[in-house]
Amino acid sequence: MGINVSETLLNGATHLRLIGGGGFVGGRGRLVGLILGLLVFTLLAPIVNAAGAGSLAFELNSVSLEGNGDVGVGSVWVNLTVSEVGGDSADGVLNLSLQTPEGIAVFEVDEVINLTNDSAVIVSREISNLPVGVYSLNLTLSGDISSSPSTGWSVSENFYVMRLRPLSVGLADSNQWTDIAFDSNGSETGASVRDGDELRVMVPVVNLGDVNATVSFSAWEGSNVYNNSTFSILADSTYLVEVPVGVVLEGMIFLNASINVSGDTDGSDNNVAYSLVIAPPPLPLLSIEISSDDAAAAEIGSAANFLLNASNSGEDDWSGDIVCTLPTNQTEVFSSALSIQVGQVWQHSLNVSASPGNLSCSLLNGGRISSSSTSSVTYFFDMEAAEFGMAGGGGLVLQGGPWHVGDLLRVSVLVHNSGDQSGSAALVFGSSASGVGQPVSIEAGASAELFVEYVLADSSSTNISWYVESLDGLVSTELGGVRTLDISPSQSLSHSIEAVAWDVDDGVSFIWSIQLSSGKSREVGVELGVVIDGSEEIRQSYSLNLESGMRQITSQVGDLQSQGEVFVRLSPINWQNIGDNIATATIPSARPELSLSLNEMPSPPRPDEGTSAVVTCNLINDGGAASSAGVLRLQNSNGVLLAEIETEPIAKEATMSQELTVESWPGKTVVDLTCMWAVGNEIISSDQSYLSGSMLVDDSASFEIPWFDIGIGLVVAIVIAIVSRLVYTWKQEGDADSSTGKLKVTRQTKGHSSSSSISKGEGKQKVKNREVECSACSQRLSVPETFGGTARCPACKHQFPVTALVEAPATKTTPAPSPTSQADSVDSKELPNSKGRGPVATNNDEGENDSVVSSTEDILSCPSCDSRLRVPLEKRPARARCPACKKEFMAIIG
Repeated sequence: MGINVSETLLNGATHLRLIGGGGFVGGRGRLVGLILGLLVFTLLAPIVNAAGAGSLAFELNSVSLEGNGDVGVGSVWVNLTVSEVGGDSADGVLNLSLQTPEGIAVFEVDEVINLTNDSAVIVSREISNLPVGVYSLNLTLSGDISSSPSTGWSVSENFYVMRLRPLSVGLADSNQWTDIAFDSNGSETGASVRDGDELRVMVPVVNLGDVNATVSFSAWEGSNVYNNSTFSILADSTYLVEVPVGVVLEGMIFLNASINVSGDTDGSDNNVAYSLVIAPPPLPLLSIEISSDDAAAAEIGSAANFLLNASNSGEDDWSGDIVCTLPTNQTEVFSSALSIQVGQVWQHSLNVSASPGNLSCSLLNGGRISSSSTSSVTYFFDMEAAEFGMAGGGGLVLQGGPWHVGDLLRVSVLVHNSGDQSGSAALVFGSSASGVGQPVSIEAGASAELFVEYVLADSSSTNISWYVESLDGLVSTELGGVRTLDISPSQSLSHSIEAVAWDVDDGVSFIWSIQLSSGKSREVGVELGVVIDGSEEIRQSYSLNLESGMRQITSQVGDLQSQGEVFVRLSPINWQNIGDNIATATIPSARPELSLSLNEMPSPPRPDEGTSAVVTCNLINDGGAASSAGVLRLQNSNGVLLAEIETEPIAKEATMSQELTVESWPGKTVVDLTCMWAVGNEIISSDQSYLSGSMLVDDSASFEIPWFDIGIGLVVAIVIAIVSRLVYTWKQEGDADSSTGKLKVTRQTKGHSSSSSISKGEGKQKVKNREVECSACSQRLSVPETFGGTARCPACKHQFPVTALVEAPATKTTPAPSPTSQADSVDSKELPNSKGRGPVATNNDEGENDSVVSSTEDILSCPSCDSRLRVPLEKRPARARCPACKKEFMAIIG
């Protein structure tokens, strides 16, 4: 790198720039510079010497170094003031030289100074592209210089110039990291790190720059963070960070460290990975041997003697058990606790009964031992016997999976006897007694299946050892091994009744859900029924195959009129369930409450005999549930069916009106009808009496008045009246002379009968009529003064209330014919009918007399034959007819 030097002289001095090649002044360039300097000095020397008697010096406080101490390659400006201090003109040369600590010149320049008395000049020099480093700057005046400068003034001084190295902080390479092992007491082991030691790693952080820095440090292994800290590091220094890893296990650890430094542009050394091998702990190194002098000649069942030797040549003592089995994994022939110290040898004599297979002895349960240990030994009895091996290469078969607690596990293996002798063998799966199968005898050259079945009791995922054992045969090593068995907890079966409903057609129905947790499909038994007064009644029973998940089912269990519950009971078939096996729910108590009523008026209001009429029947449901469909029948008092229709179900708290058409109205004055509603198992009935149209006066426009018959009737009536009057007058005259002096007269009016004993001279009693006006059409009607109830206008058919003016006559009468009554019978008088629906015209041409009978109970007596009959109080006043004598009369309350 070249160095550019700029030189500036003030007070009229010339400006000179010298450019030297290379990083340092030396070689050929240095020689040229020196020659030029000497030449200039030689030329100027006479001028200087002839200048005068003044002296030069520079003030130390005027010296400044701009760029000194900055970071990186850059310029340094040298500034100072040279003054004349002797009181006269002075001439001289200022030499500026820059050298490395090793004395190598980096820069040098001479400046000619010519000053008059008491004058000064400012000198500024730039040293550009100065590399990073520390330099020595020398300023020297020559010529007319002060021999003894004052304090603070000088003619020659040295200064240090620095260009600082930039920030450069990084992690040292992993081979410079230090791992320190501590024992359980916290003391350094001074050895390599082993299993069980506490490990601390010292990580160097290096600052190669001339600037102090703040460092964020982190060290981790996997998800374990061991150090996360921030610290300051000085310029040109190394900082050791302690990483406490903790107790370590045998194997490898992989530690990572990283730093983050603001302003450090070089990140290549900010991340370092470190690995360390953790040695095993001090372990026993075991060895076991077995030897025998007579076992080779032993036959099946004969004695064989062995000598056991066990030793420990490791770094730690060993304590455990020694176990010997005969043959392969079948019968334990020796077992004992054993402790072997470092350097110790243990011996034991063993006597066994020879059988085909291996006699195996092992050192067990003593904790960890060195991998170089020999912890088991086997002696093979070679003799003629059955030889069992795998048949077909199928291996061990586990059936019924996936398995849950409570499932039946079946384990089987197909075994072939390839020996010359028959023998028996059994399968052993696991260490429990339930895992030992029954021995199976297998002839030479034959094969057989060995199996074990048992119910799984615990959930686990374990490796289970299995083998085939035989007391009289050699078992191949392929008939044994380890199988992994995953046993999940019992599947849970839950169920609940979501909704219960009752209706009159289907009875009790309900929706219930059943859920089987994840696993295999299962079979469950289902019982559905009802609970009445604490007693269960099973209505359905069946089995159901379930897959994992939820299933919703709708079931019906028939009718139940009383209050109770429905239940669902589930029973797992050949598996275990976690949860309740029964669910119950209350059956809704709402039922239909049905009743029936007949309208009091048919349509038309008073049908004629043989005509068609409509009777309205009201079906009422006051209950909280809908009814079922039904059949509605209408019949007369003799049980003759007049009409029949089917009815739709009636919703809860609803009423339905049904019209029944009677095609031919019965020919009676009062028609008694019964409406019967058959719904489900229930029959509801209602009775009502109706008046026929023969009781009505026909006032229609189409009626033809029989004038001829009326005329003849009037003539006959007048004749009868005259004769009757003459007879009556004669009798009255004859009776005047009689000693009795009394006459019994009966007066009958239409609709009412009254009888009284009238003394001679007393007037005759008679029910008077009065006129009322129809409130709809203003038609005037004639009604008795004693009538109270509802009248119907024959013109417009309007019904309106009428209030009685006087009380009705006596309760019971004995009718007697009289001319007056006969005369009255041809008139049309209006009386209330059985329901008080309006005036009724009574025609007495047949000689019938109306009577009035009262009582305070539903039962009363016929005024004609004294037969007892029932007329409900709530229907009075009403016209009644005796079924015995056909007498019609008016029934009232009284």
